[in-house]
Amino acid sequence: MRAQARNGVFAVAGVAALCVFHACVIRCGAPAYGGVLTAAAALVLIWLPGCFLRDILSGTQEELRLTQSLVCGLALFAAVSVAASWSGVHALIYLPAVLGAWQAVRRRGMGVPWKKRAAPLGIWLAVLLVYGICAADYAHATALGVVTPNQDFHYNVANVDSLMQGFPPAQLRFAGMTLRYHFLTELTAAGLCMATGLGAFDMLGFFVTPLLLLAMLCVIWECGCFLFRDGKKASGWQIAFLLLFSCAGLYKVLDRGLSPFWNLMIRHLITNINGMVLATLLMAAVPGLYEWCMRNPRSQSAFVYLVLGVLLLTFSKAPIAGVAVIALVCASAVESIRGRTFRPFLKAAVVAAVFAAIYFGYFSKNAQGAVELSLTGTLYKS
Repeated sequence: MRAQARNGVFAVAGVAALCVFHACVIRCGAPAYGGVLTAAAALVLIWLPGCFLRDILSGTQEELRLTQSLVCGLALFAAVSVAASWSGVHALIYLPAVLGAWQAVRRRGMGVPWKKRAAPLGIWLAVLLVYGICAADYAHATALGVVTPNQDFHYNVANVDSLMQGFPPAQLRFAGMTLRYHFLTELTAAGLCMATGLGAFDMLGFFVTPLLLLAMLCVIWECGCFLFRDGKKASGWQIAFLLLFSCAGLYKVLDRGLSPFWNLMIRHLITNINGMVLATLLMAAVPGLYEWCMRNPRSQSAFVYLVLGVLLLTFSKAPIAGVAVIALVCASAVESIRGRTFRPFLKAAVVAAVFAAIYFGYFSKNAQGAVELSLTGTLYKS
């Protein structure tokens, strides 16, 4: 009876949170159906195809199932989004739906063990309320009458529009230049815009970030339970510190309570549209995928997940990926010395080579120098 009552209270609170968020979004001028449409598109085009690919690579292995499915789904959706943008045939964006439909029929469901994800789901509902309150930052001027334009947000919206018009996207700040920036969040939003018909402004401002927040919380929870002995407690503390004390350890925060990016605590996640949530999701996934790769040294699929995770993190937030790659190389060197085998170090070297090829072959040619790998600068601004 207690469990049923608790589940009932949780369901009522969840519906109330969703209703409040929905009301805030509509008040800000977004379409009423946008959230449901975006969630359905993400389910069919990202999550279910990711589950299909994960089952092919790992079979019945249950460890890190959600994280690996998300990495596979995001990688496939990014590739299809590039193909649709480059060819101009936006209907290509629906190709993953074939795998998604087959996965739903084969597994008879969405493949999400919701009972094991109750904690991150509950936290997400609370975060959703905060996001609804902050949605006014991206409100339509016609809805509220007076708004203060956010320069970075409008730049990202323009990048989404550019990605929908062709690939590679144009660098809007320099005429005739190609955008060489970590644009995975914008690419994901562009793909969802192609699939749903929603505008780039509404997709970035109201609909894609809440879904990424849910995925981020679930990945942190799952990887924490996998990496730590007392997994649930460790995961809970990780999420609490992330949402409530971000930037609180930096000396620059002490004088005015703000980070160098002028964001405070949870607002750093929900107002820094340019890849912050997706980068945090992937940054949490990479250590878990690396540990799984080390525990399964002969598994090729484990190494594939790690490479995909670092690749996605590089295109989501390249400087953070650089720090992560350095950490992986150091950890692999120690592991090679302890185990008297070069296999962990060789795997890390391949991952580092992939990152270096992307960074020096693509990002280093950036006209405005916006993607620079600096350990002190990256840690200082995080």
